[in-house]
Amino acid sequence: MSLANRLSQHQETTHTPGLASSSKGQFDAQAAQRALEADDEEGLVAALMTTKWGKTGYQAMVTIEEALGPGTKALYDWTCRLAERPEPAARAVAAPLFRHYWPLRADEVQAWLLRLADDEDWWVREAAHSTLGSLLVAHFDVFYRVLWPWTRHPSANVRRGVTIAVRKAGKERREEWAEALLNLVESLLADREEYVRKNPGPYAIGDGLLRCHPQPTMARLRRWADDPREEVRWNVAMAFRSFGGTRHLQEALEILGQLAADERRFVWRAAASALHYLGRRYPETVRPVLEGWLQDEQRAQAAEVALRYIPNPGRGRRR
Repeated sequence: MSLANRLSQHQETTHTPGLASSSKGQFDAQAAQRALEADDEEGLVAALMTTKWGKTGYQAMVTIEEALGPGTKALYDWTCRLAERPEPAARAVAAPLFRHYWPLRADEVQAWLLRLADDEDWWVREAAHSTLGSLLVAHFDVFYRVLWPWTRHPSANVRRGVTIAVRKAGKERREEWAEALLNLVESLLADREEYVRKNPGPYAIGDGLLRCHPQPTMARLRRWADDPREEVRWNVAMAFRSFGGTRHLQEALEILGQLAADERRFVWRAAASALHYLGRRYPETVRPVLEGWLQDEQRAQAAEVALRYIPNPGRGRRR
């Protein structure tokens, strides 16, 4: 089918609006379709320049995908052209389109995604990191082996992308993947780069693995809490500063009590932060525990800091 015929058919059947708008930009799908039909790269990029992360960026990707056809050479050629562009919007739209060409063009796609995962622009990196997760879900056994060496990549951007992929795959709730995903994230727990460090604990583990694979994840958290490295212990504490952490309150208090006794400020402050998060949600359970810790020289600092921000349920009832 010719591109013109495909575009005509697309216009008749697509659910993509002519003009998608949100607080995060707008996208004129018809202008993009005209640019594709005319092989007008500059025109297509101009249409993409009004998009942003979220609804309009997604609509732009879907418009191009449906117009050219997933898996077609035409779509691949356009995806590569957009990935080469200096405009971040073009590169961000290109990133998820590469998922259609794995494993058919595995080496090329891997090279492109590695490049986009390390892009200087945040939006492009987010799109690439999300695509890593999509490919891990779709081709777990093979793509897992691609991501494993990326946990040791010299770029923090790339290493951070692995944590995003772990969270996305974890939320699929595939029990047979749990241990492998925990192994993958474990390799990043001691990472000192802040851009990487703030993702494994509260994001990949707390909001992903602990929420969707609680038993194996809790077993790992107990083991990791005994690790002497402060970055690992920080991530254990921050894993409970999450929705997943709220589902395991008693276990969280036990482990955080161990971490609160760490003399290193980096660790005990992380424990205090997680206790504050849990205490705001369950003050009637957390406050009495922390008040008891005030008598414990080792845990008093963390308890005092957390208690500053936790409401006292009993105080409002006293007259």
